[in-house]
Amino acid sequence: MVRVRLEEGRFNPVTVVRLVVARAGEAASHPREPPHGFRAAGHPPVNPAQPKAVPFLHVNATWYVREGSAVGTPVDLVAVDDLAGLGYSLALHDTTHLLQINPKSGQVSVAAPPSLHQVGSHIVSVTATGPGGTALEEVTVLVQEAGTPPGGHKNHQDLHVVGGGGAYGTGLGTTDAPAQSTTAIIVATVAVVGAVPIVGILVWCWLKHRKLATAHSKKSAVMYDKEKEAAATVVTQEESGTEAQQGGSIAGLAALWWRRASSNAYEGSFSAGKTKGESEAASPPPDGWEFPRHRLQFMGILGEGCFGQVWKCEATGLKGEPSQLVAVKTLKESAGDRERKDLVTELKVLKSLGPHPNVLSLLACCTEKEPLFIVLEYMIVGKLQSYLRSSRADTPYNNLHGSSSSLTPRDLVLFTHHTARGMEYLARNGIIHRDLATRNVLLGEDKICKVADFGLARDVANNRIYERKSDGRLPIRWMAPESLFDNIFTTKSDVWSFGVLLWEIVTLGSTPYPGMGAAEVMRKVRDGYRMDKPDHCRREIYNIMYYCWDKDASERPCFTELVHTLEGLLMSEVEYVELDRFPDHHYYNFSPEKTDELF
Repeated sequence: MVRVRLEEGRFNPVTVVRLVVARAGEAASHPREPPHGFRAAGHPPVNPAQPKAVPFLHVNATWYVREGSAVGTPVDLVAVDDLAGLGYSLALHDTTHLLQINPKSGQVSVAAPPSLHQVGSHIVSVTATGPGGTALEEVTVLVQEAGTPPGGHKNHQDLHVVGGGGAYGTGLGTTDAPAQSTTAIIVATVAVVGAVPIVGILVWCWLKHRKLATAHSKKSAVMYDKEKEAAATVVTQEESGTEAQQGGSIAGLAALWWRRASSNAYEGSFSAGKTKGESEAASPPPDGWEFPRHRLQFMGILGEGCFGQVWKCEATGLKGEPSQLVAVKTLKESAGDRERKDLVTELKVLKSLGPHPNVLSLLACCTEKEPLFIVLEYMIVGKLQSYLRSSRADTPYNNLHGSSSSLTPRDLVLFTHHTARGMEYLARNGIIHRDLATRNVLLGEDKICKVADFGLARDVANNRIYERKSDGRLPIRWMAPESLFDNIFTTKSDVWSFGVLLWEIVTLGSTPYPGMGAAEVMRKVRDGYRMDKPDHCRREIYNIMYYCWDKDASERPCFTELVHTLEGLLMSEVEYVELDRFPDHHYYNFSPEKTDELF
């Protein structure tokens, strides 16, 4: 089996080619099978005699385990491409009996605590068995001593592990010969001993220079203050003329005005009531992202909420461009410390991310004083939710081909694929979004979607989990059960939200759980209720939603798996959403979001 990927810009379609090797002089010809749905039975093969596809295994070459690890400690995650959609079973052949594997999810964990005599490398085999045959991959397992510092690497990108000290961050170095180890220790000792005097001399010189500079600045400040006080207290002892009196008064008033102006530096409405030290500490030092705010020309407001605003602006001289349109996110004067903290957190998350075609890019920021400005790329269409709802007025839906400019079923699948790619990138960088919904996905030119609004996002690259400690506004209709009732957020809780977002896209921006209140939604989700399949939606699309809503977070697909599944749907010629059968607005009617449903 050969996978062929096309880098096209908007999405990366992948197709699978089966190579049939025939004997010399013989010809092999097999009809092509139609594509299959996500974990579903799919379509039967055209030719029953055709060889069935063997599952594809995605396994890291090396796994790291630490001596004495508890039973059940996660080690790695095995991924499988079930191209035929006929199902498979995973197995682990380990003569040391150190590891075990979940035959369905592919989670590899510790089966027995490794002992000291098992420290070193071992070879195990992973197999995926399906109706078409068995795929096998060998993996090197490195067992590390308990007292050895971690030296391994993370083996996969999905935020699946609870806690920050698991086996994914543990590794084992190679066992060098004793002579090599002794040589390395001697070289390191000589280097440290030789560097200590040099570092001491540099520190002494720096401290002396700083002391002299501080003394000089204090002396200058004292002299300058005396001069200002003298100027401010100029009074003529004798009235020697009107001009002399006016000259002394003007000089005194000017000096007093200068002192007041310099002692009342601009702090903005958000820092009212703070001391000078607190205000300086709240403003981070400028970095490469800083942009002069006077080069932003505000043109109009794009959107606003209870505490935030997004403005359309023209930026001059940004990124070497003479002028360009940007979106500037800021806070209202009524915003409090929590909203300001969320905005600072969003800026921190955006700075940590590199460019991606399906994630909204940070262009610059203005943080040297209040109010804070986050300068983002401008998306001309706006929110995906608004676009979907407005498309309901575009009729008729039964003319969605050819030159029609209306929304097509393929567009809906494409929106979902773009969002999955953006979330896959966030998960790879250790980011949990926590507020994934169509209102937080923006649409630009050529119908390209980008994940945005990271106000509730958290960088958990080290811990791989986030537990909410304080009360805040959270979207309960998009939240997984573990988030609603245990305040636990992982990338798998983002997968649950992705399933709700897919339901939003299929129903053209409807409000999830139509007709239910917030308390009823929480109760029904806890009891196992899931939204029904929309009548105009094919089973392949609903299967994706349903698997994203698995009560067991470990059984939900990862975003990489979702990306590959949606690529397969895009490659087929099937219309998975029948817009001509879209029901009337009464059943899928949407209502404005209520603030009391955000806790």
